[in-house]
Amino acid sequence: MSSRKEKGPKPRSSPETEGGPPAADAPVSSAGTPRFEDIFSLEDLQGIQDAFAEAANVASLITDPSGRPVTRPSNFTAFCRDIVRGTEKGRAACRRSDAVLGRTTDQGPTIATCLSAGLLDGATCIFFDGRHIATWLVGQVIDESVDMERVLAFCRDIGADEAICLEAISRVPRMSRERFGKICQALDRFAKLLSSMALTNHRQSGLIGELRRVQDRVKARDRRLADMIDFLPDPTMVVDANGAVIFWNRAMEKLTGVGAEDMLGKGDFAYAVPFYGFATPLLVDYARGAVDAPDPRYTVAERNGDAVIAEVTVAALPGGPRHVWAKAVALRDVAGRVVGGIEAIRDITDRRRAEEALADHRQRLEAEVEERTRDLRLQAMELAEANIRLSELDRMKSVFLSTVSHELRTPLTSILGFAKLIGRDFSEQFLPLAGSDPALAAKGRRIADNLAVVFGEAERLTRLINDVLDLSRIESGNMVWRDVRFSPGAMAAKAAKSIEGLLTQRPEIAFRARIDDDVPDVVMDPDQFMQVVSNLLQNAVKFTQAGSVRLEVCRDGEAVRVAVADTGVGIPMDELESIFDKFHQVGRGDTIQGAAKGTGLGLAICRQIVRRYGGRIWAESSLGGGSVFTVRLPAAGERDVTAPD
Repeated sequence: MSSRKEKGPKPRSSPETEGGPPAADAPVSSAGTPRFEDIFSLEDLQGIQDAFAEAANVASLITDPSGRPVTRPSNFTAFCRDIVRGTEKGRAACRRSDAVLGRTTDQGPTIATCLSAGLLDGATCIFFDGRHIATWLVGQVIDESVDMERVLAFCRDIGADEAICLEAISRVPRMSRERFGKICQALDRFAKLLSSMALTNHRQSGLIGELRRVQDRVKARDRRLADMIDFLPDPTMVVDANGAVIFWNRAMEKLTGVGAEDMLGKGDFAYAVPFYGFATPLLVDYARGAVDAPDPRYTVAERNGDAVIAEVTVAALPGGPRHVWAKAVALRDVAGRVVGGIEAIRDITDRRRAEEALADHRQRLEAEVEERTRDLRLQAMELAEANIRLSELDRMKSVFLSTVSHELRTPLTSILGFAKLIGRDFSEQFLPLAGSDPALAAKGRRIADNLAVVFGEAERLTRLINDVLDLSRIESGNMVWRDVRFSPGAMAAKAAKSIEGLLTQRPEIAFRARIDDDVPDVVMDPDQFMQVVSNLLQNAVKFTQAGSVRLEVCRDGEAVRVAVADTGVGIPMDELESIFDKFHQVGRGDTIQGAAKGTGLGLAICRQIVRRYGGRIWAESSLGGGSVFTVRLPAAGERDVTAPD
């Protein structure tokens, strides 16, 4: 029999060196099988091994399946220990012998002579759930069949002294093969018992380990729970199934002035003394079923299963009576049995006072709101009546404007007609009669000029009346819009022709027009489109002393852009929006010297028309730097609207 190591053999001076106990970090065997030393107490087995070897007068050693010793050698002979294993060649022979002797078998013990000196050795395997986990080796005995010449020859072969070998062999135990076989049979039965115990021990060890781990987890959970309860901001207490306090956190200590060490373990409702001055059930006792109903002092706000929420005023606290909010919950085990309860409270005295103060303030506000509401109702009624009156006045205004404008148009038409006829007749019939009389000719020209002034002012008054009527109809919703689909480029060209007469009288102004070919159609009243473009062109000519006026019509994405630019007097920056207001005139108060005066309605009408069709109109200008008026109108879609004739 020989003991083996995982690495190469080393010389040793004592049997403990090779056969000592395993390292603490010895690996688990393959397939996850537990190690022999994980299942059994090595110290207990060491004692059994030592006793067995002493009683049977044999050497003994337990190894793992790889041959690594897991126990210390017992009762090794000096011959095997000091002579055979004292040489490299002898140790190699022992390793070969152990390799054969330690083969796994469950058919009983293995008995054979060692491959070195020929001594008798035996081995039996220890199993765990069918897996080989250890080998128990016995032997180093001589029976009657031992060939002493072979033993001495082996000693000479390994270089040992023959006389020393003979003396050591004389002290090797001698027994018959039959007796040695019975020893090996007894060892095999014990090994089978160990194999049976191995699985049981491992299962018990696993159960014990799992129980310990569960206990550790429960303890850790309890510690975490205790820490969480202790550091909860709300005063919190926990009682067990017997009604004894098991938790009393720091916030509770601060509120009641009672330390946890003085309260833990207290029962019989004694935990109520800090709140009421005497023992009485708290909300937690109702939640856990210790009492049938909560104390009448509680105002229960909610009851949901094991949880109950209530408010109560407590009078015995160190700081005086306080109003608190409380929530209590029954604690149950996994079987659903009530094992205690937990109650958390919150001092809401300040909040309640604030709520009460707020309710006084709310009532006052409600009264003020009611009073204000009555005032607003009266004002609303007055406004409604005023609105009715204004609507009537607006209607009357519209009727008046319509009537007056109609009545004014008739005499204006006559004035325009007769002024034109008188001017023509005077120029053709009477003015030539002056002949060579310079004084009479001058007086005749003054009369002709005066007639021209009458005609021009009558035309201006006609335009003013038309503008007032148009704006009134638009604002009142009485304007008739004759929408059709048409080309804005062609219509803008017609509008440009309408100012040819003005341009003829103003040769100092150059006019240019650029109308692109790809301008999309629009859907609107063409007369209103003409009015917008004509107003912008007339304003440009009117406010330009010299220079140019430019008309541009082009596509702008899914829209049409019409721009009128001039080199006229310009518009102050602060008036770029207000110029579209009714009756606004740029430069009123002589801020722009020499600027022509107008009615102040043209741009207001333009904005109303453009907005009517979802467009936008704006101005860009600087004082003395000319102006650009831009109109952006949405292009026509697929609507089926006929074009004008």
